[in-house]
Amino acid sequence: MRGSIWELILVVVSAGSVAPALGQANNISNLDPQIEPKIPSTAQPGSEEQRFKAVLTRADGSTAGVIEENRVLIGDAQGRVMFARTRLEKGATIGPTLFLADDHAAGTRTVWSTENTHAKMQKFPEGVPERSTCWTIAPEDQVQTWRESLLLPAVTCHPAAEHSCDPFGAVGTPGVHPSDGSSIAKGTYTDCMESLSGPPKQASKRRVEDLGIERILGFETHGCRVTFKSPEGTSVDEKWVAEFGLEGSRKPIVLRSVSEGPYYSGSNKLTAKTRIETTSFGLEEQAPATLRPPEDYTIETVEMHEVHCMNQLPPPPPAQ
Repeated sequence: MRGSIWELILVVVSAGSVAPALGQANNISNLDPQIEPKIPSTAQPGSEEQRFKAVLTRADGSTAGVIEENRVLIGDAQGRVMFARTRLEKGATIGPTLFLADDHAAGTRTVWSTENTHAKMQKFPEGVPERSTCWTIAPEDQVQTWRESLLLPAVTCHPAAEHSCDPFGAVGTPGVHPSDGSSIAKGTYTDCMESLSGPPKQASKRRVEDLGIERILGFETHGCRVTFKSPEGTSVDEKWVAEFGLEGSRKPIVLRSVSEGPYYSGSNKLTAKTRIETTSFGLEEQAPATLRPPEDYTIETVEMHEVHCMNQLPPPPPAQ
């Protein structure tokens, strides 16, 4: 599912780690990946600001939880990308702004917040020749990072020749360079259909709607909606897209996303309604200072260590 001008990967969140982010929630223990933010795997010059809202309701119509955030994504042509999220309540800011920056050229991930002047930087590991390897970080680093609602993840690195670690993608290589002549053009129904999500498991019926044209941020977007019916309930996915890139090789960008569907918290069945609205969008190159912590922040390096991979040979013993 396409969510912006960047290729996307999910931020993985474990059960129980995001309950404080639900505001009014009572017994909600985790969020569906569709609700959690997505972080670019490669950088591209540009900026995008989004207003995000998710509402969880019970069968009787009462509210089980509300999540409201302002989200910012910026990237440059050097392989750097930064994601920021700020919690909102009825449109007003609450709590600190949280930042996550990946530098694919340097091979680092850095997290920080406006709560203090301390940042943590994780150095991406390197693959071992002829076998995949798995790496993790110390529990105390992970616990503090969960508290800040940002993740320094464990990673799997492919053999060294492939020069790639999941979920970071290529390590030590720059991002997407700017393309002269890139611009925004009107979206098409075909673009929109390509951006829609796939059917949920055991979907029995599918209905597709062409929602026509609407201008968002001055861009002509095309909207479409798909409705799935399954034993679990009805799921709806709606997108409004424009086109980005060079003439003849443009790609869809989603400027508005609306979804609704069943959501489970333990044995409790809820309904999740989400809306992600792009409030600003640009294609300009970014200043390096906007993709790293402020100069007065202290930066702590988080060391990773190799661990046993499932279905892989164990790591070699430490040198004596």
